[in-house]
Amino acid sequence: TLIDLLDDEDAMTRRHTAYALSAIGAPAVEALGEVLSRANPVARADAATILGDIALAAAPATNALIAAIKDSEASVRQHAAEALGTVAASSSAPVPSLIDALADEDVAVRTAATLSLCRLGPYAAEAITALEGALDDANRYVRGNALFALERIDTPLAKDILIKHLMPARWCPITSPESTF
Repeated sequence: TLIDLLDDEDAMTRRHTAYALSAIGAPAVEALGEVLSRANPVARADAATILGDIALAAAPATNALIAAIKDSEASVRQHAAEALGTVAASSSAPVPSLIDALADEDVAVRTAATLSLCRLGPYAAEAITALEGALDDANRYVRGNALFALERIDTPLAKDILIKHLMPARWCPITSPESTF
């Protein structure tokens, strides 16, 4: 019954349903994974969020979340990317999909991908080169989260990239005589 309420038109009903499913936890994971392939994009995004709230107990839904990163709706991609940082926190399985998400056209998806790679820490070592590219993203939050992710990955290569990036950062490239701030 609760799973069906994720398609309800009333936002408050969906919110309370999400709270209940999060509290239920592991027993709801399989059904929530199936919601990720429903027609309703709001239900798909909510299911991804709930799986993220359930965290490690939702690990059986990892593959469904990885597939959801390629969803046609940006909100679903964003919530799936966010969820993978908690659902698969001790796995490198989502890293290739999160690397792809770093190039997403939607800034919220890119931000979520960098945060999840940060949460994965050493499991995200495969993403070092992609994170180096994210240091040039137009969005400062993506850039900042990429720095944190490289720090958490904590390999010699990640540290070298951090130092290479941060050394010239002490000089602000937009400071000029006309704009000293």
